[in-house]
Amino acid sequence: MDLPQPPPGAGMDSRWAPPGPPGPPAGQSGYGPPQYQHGYGGAPPYGGPPPPPHQHRFDQYGPGPGYGPPPGDYGPPPSDYGPPPPQAPPPAAIPPHIQQQQQQQQQQQQQQQAPAPAPAATGANAESITQQLQHLTDQITQSEQNLSAQQQVLMQQQSQQSDDAIRRAQDEQVMELARETGISPEEFDQVLEPIISSCTKDGISHGKQWIFAKAQSDRHSLFLARYLLRSAPAKVGSRRV
Repeated sequence: MDLPQPPPGAGMDSRWAPPGPPGPPAGQSGYGPPQYQHGYGGAPPYGGPPPPPHQHRFDQYGPGPGYGPPPGDYGPPPSDYGPPPPQAPPPAAIPPHIQQQQQQQQQQQQQQQAPAPAPAATGANAESITQQLQHLTDQITQSEQNLSAQQQVLMQQQSQQSDDAIRRAQDEQVMELARETGISPEEFDQVLEPIISSCTKDGISHGKQWIFAKAQSDRHSLFLARYLLRSAPAKVGSRRV
């Protein structure tokens, strides 16, 4: 609706001014209300507070054309400048007993998916397997026999080597005693030969006298005894062969 307007060029006429001397023109020297303009609301009552700025346009007369912001020009910022989208929370840790159950289930599935075992051998296959087992058993038995024979041969060789080592040591001792006593082993062999070959009374008597004659000391007697133990069995054995 249109309100009555004051006359132009003057502040207020008698209809608008209070009793008393008139004030300064409107809009001059900072006194009095500004000149009324259409579309900006009516003049305030004399001496009253000015209307709030936000009521000049919207309280009584509604918004005027061209004074509102264009739609969309000053709206909210585009989504590119908005807050970042919410991120998914990290996955929760799986309890140990749940992990164990999952592993057991996976193992069971793998066992179920494993191929079925081959059918048992029958007929010719069974006979072939039996023959192979018998052949392997024979080989094992033969190997055990060979090992036993080799062990016996090895023990005999070790025994022979031990006997040879003992005999060599005895021969060295006898030869050392022969050099020490001065008795000739060849002469002793000549005395023993008739006794071993014929075993006559004269041969035995002659050999006894010779031994007693040579046994002049303990070392002499030791040589004669050891030489008899070394030579007599060998000579007797050779005669029997």
